[in-house]
Amino acid sequence: MQNRQGHYVAYTKDTKNKGKQITQYIEHDQWRWSAEGDAVIGHFTITDQDGATWAIIKRGAIPTEAVDRFERMPGYLVEWKKRDNIPASLIAFLFLLQSRDR
Repeated sequence: MQNRQGHYVAYTKDTKNKGKQITQYIEHDQWRWSAEGDAVIGHFTITDQDGATWAIIKRGAIPTEAVDRFERMPGYLVEWKKRDNIPASLIAFLFLLQSRDR
């Protein structure tokens, strides 16, 4: 991610551990967020630098209460584990994860 002056302020880094894909969001020089899970199925747990789970994302999942509205929409279903004061950097990370799959 770049700021208005064109300087990079954040990036992602991919690794693997015991068959799971791990994508880390690094802001400036500090690791902020991690998505760990199965890249084939498309389920990932989103954690912060302290190991707290903020969300679980599921690629291609459809909310059962709105099947007809979302059945043709690509993207991730987000199951929030924490709902208060969601940091902008987490929203940016989720956006980057979804953008990569298109």
